[in-house]
Amino acid sequence: MLGILPWNATHMVQLARTIASSSSSSSSRSLTWHAQFMDLVASLNPMAAHLRPLGLFPVKSHRHDDGKTLKSVEDTLFYPLDVVDVPFADELNILHPEYIHALAPKTTRFLHVLGIKQLTTHDMLQFHLLPLVATSKTTEDDHAKALAFCMHVHIERPLSTPLLQLVRQSVRVVTASGDLTPLSTPHLSLEPPEFAFSALTVVAATSVVPSSSAFSFLQAVGLPVFMSLHSPDDVVPGLPFVLTSIVTNQDIAGATALMQYLDRNWTAQHSSTRGSVVTTLQTSPWLPTSTTLLNPTTPAIALKYPNESYLDVPAGLKPYFPSSAVLNREFASVLQIHIGLGVPEYLHLLQLDAVSADTVVACLLELKAHATGQPDVLQSIQAALSAAPILPVNNQRVRLHHTIWKPSTSCPDLVALRPAFPKTLKSFFVQLGVPVKPTVAVALAALESSNVADPRPYLQFVAEQPLDSFPAQLEPIAFLTTTHGAKVSFESQPLLVEEEPSWWSHMSPNPSDKLVVISHPENAPFAGFWQFGTSLVQDVQDNPDKWNDLLHEAMMEESPHGSLVSGPIIQAFLCFLLDTWTTPNIVRISHLPTQGGVFEPFESVYATSSSQLRHPRALELPPKPAVLDAFKLYINTPVEFPDVLSTLVSLLWSPLIAPQVARSLQPCPRRHQNPDPIPLKRQLFPLDLPPAKRPRQDFALRPPPSDSGDRMFQFRPNSLTDEAKFAIGRVGEAHVYGLLRTEYPPESVEWINEVEETGRPYDICIHHPSGGTEFIEVKSTSTYDKRVFEMSVQELECATQKGSQYSIYRAFAIRPHGALPDSRVIRLRNPITLLRHKKLALSVLMTDEVM
Repeated sequence: MLGILPWNATHMVQLARTIASSSSSSSSRSLTWHAQFMDLVASLNPMAAHLRPLGLFPVKSHRHDDGKTLKSVEDTLFYPLDVVDVPFADELNILHPEYIHALAPKTTRFLHVLGIKQLTTHDMLQFHLLPLVATSKTTEDDHAKALAFCMHVHIERPLSTPLLQLVRQSVRVVTASGDLTPLSTPHLSLEPPEFAFSALTVVAATSVVPSSSAFSFLQAVGLPVFMSLHSPDDVVPGLPFVLTSIVTNQDIAGATALMQYLDRNWTAQHSSTRGSVVTTLQTSPWLPTSTTLLNPTTPAIALKYPNESYLDVPAGLKPYFPSSAVLNREFASVLQIHIGLGVPEYLHLLQLDAVSADTVVACLLELKAHATGQPDVLQSIQAALSAAPILPVNNQRVRLHHTIWKPSTSCPDLVALRPAFPKTLKSFFVQLGVPVKPTVAVALAALESSNVADPRPYLQFVAEQPLDSFPAQLEPIAFLTTTHGAKVSFESQPLLVEEEPSWWSHMSPNPSDKLVVISHPENAPFAGFWQFGTSLVQDVQDNPDKWNDLLHEAMMEESPHGSLVSGPIIQAFLCFLLDTWTTPNIVRISHLPTQGGVFEPFESVYATSSSQLRHPRALELPPKPAVLDAFKLYINTPVEFPDVLSTLVSLLWSPLIAPQVARSLQPCPRRHQNPDPIPLKRQLFPLDLPPAKRPRQDFALRPPPSDSGDRMFQFRPNSLTDEAKFAIGRVGEAHVYGLLRTEYPPESVEWINEVEETGRPYDICIHHPSGGTEFIEVKSTSTYDKRVFEMSVQELECATQKGSQYSIYRAFAIRPHGALPDSRVIRLRNPITLLRHKKLALSVLMTDEVM
């Protein structure tokens, strides 16, 4: 016997003690050697108590060169059931995974007998790793390892919700600002992979930029996605912090990135489900917009509230309105960004001082586009431009009713819009009520505004227009010159006379009575107003008692001026009264002047018309060439036909009209051979009409002897306003329409322009039973024989095309109001043929545009 004892557990324990005590040689032993040794120990099944204090079990450690350290069971070792590489294994006393992998299955049971606890991976996380990380680990690398291990475990088997919550409370991550922050930090968000808006991540210091593999795990942990528009709640993670940072720091780059991100991703669904987000965006001054030219000290891009910015601003007006670069109309709408400019914005722009002429034109063109087909919009623009001096014209601001399209000498104070504005705006200004040429309404408005330096041109213009009544606006204006040189108004009711009577200065009844000589150079331009005034003759007829008393006082006492009136003056005054009064019962004359130079009682005076007869009681009266008494006509020789006619007419009409009729028969140099008879017709009234009811225009005036002719009666082809011409044209069409309906079946005659002007090259159609149609163009004139009329190119083309089916009806003596007893109509059938036969002639007028 050699004395060699059999191998037993005691020997193995002794060997284990030797190995545990020789720590210097442990680094040379591999994990496989340690596993095989433990397999041998387990096969002998030694006493566990002998092995527990021995450092025989390798734990993974980064502090040793061989990557392991030996620990004993008394160090509270753990045996993971899942062979994984656990971070911080040396601190957690987790057996090395390669060591565990090399152990025999029976050995693992022996380890349990020794007191090494078995752990699942989830238990290891919950009770060991995560508590260690939360309490002891402060470096970025440590938390990154813990996060990577948690993510690995979650991929192998998803973690429970409580465990995920523990991960969020324990692990820290690095934010975009470089801070190590717990995952449970409020407002911490997760940046999506390949996020294209890097400027936002700079702003959002609390965002996390994970790897693509960790992104889904961090979402599972509960970290919201940065700027996600698909979060379950009515929030956009990180948006409040981003907005606060942008507004506080006036970060243009961050604001631009935010606008581009939302502009690219916003949808209508977000508008309906993200109410609080919309409110936040609307109430923060974060939107980058281009600034205006009005404040040159501001930067080119500034942050403003969304409702202060505009989209679709015309190119010429962009410098005046803050514009954003938003392209998404849904997003722009929910932010309440102004889409385009409205009428208030354009009107506000017109009031700015720094607006150029080109900008004003561009602004007005946009207003024209807004008003097209919108009567309410047009009316609002008209009201705004009329209420205040807004419209800039030639370095001044004017109200709309102080303007005219073309310059006019008749209204010199009206501001001409041409050539300050292009022709493209003409129709717009006409729609706003700006006249192309002066009108009565415009002239009256100018006079009423008190901004007129000299009212005479305006008054003269109004006087030259056809009027039905005296304008009330002119009543208080003192523009008539009296015999004393004073200026009086129509409101003061002056007495009008063609020539000042010789007795007036001695016999005027009251100093307040004002006499206006209408032939005076200062009064002649206003001849059109005389029809509305009160003549001296009319006043004598309407107030016989006043004039009877005046005559009586002059003969029996002193004159109103305090001096005795001479007999010839009283005699002239008496003759005037006798010639004026047509009704004997209104004459109350008690005394008469005689050739003896005294005033004798009426009954004792003899009247004579001959200067050859002399008698102290004789009253010498001027002879009358023709007298009508008791329907008998007495005529002196030689016979003066105008005087005879005047006498006859006085019985039929009025003694006021008769002189005018008589004078119209006398040759008088005039510019036009056919004076307009309308004013004469207006003066007619029936004899049985009471004086108080008679119109004020019942006195006749003699045309002035100047070469200019009578402004009141002469034909004025260019003095009619556009309104008057339009009215004459409408009346002429209606007149011809009525005549044709009497000649043809009424249902076959159609007035094309009856409801409104159609712009067609004909006014009336006659539909004949044979199926043919005749086209009629009506050309109207207020004169009696004006042969010239205008034709448009469209009318000439239509006349050429229709041939004998086209006719022109020339209507003469057409008035805007009243009956047309003197009107006549001439038909010009097939005007093109008449042109070829030289029965009609064409004329060409060069307009201002070609001059």
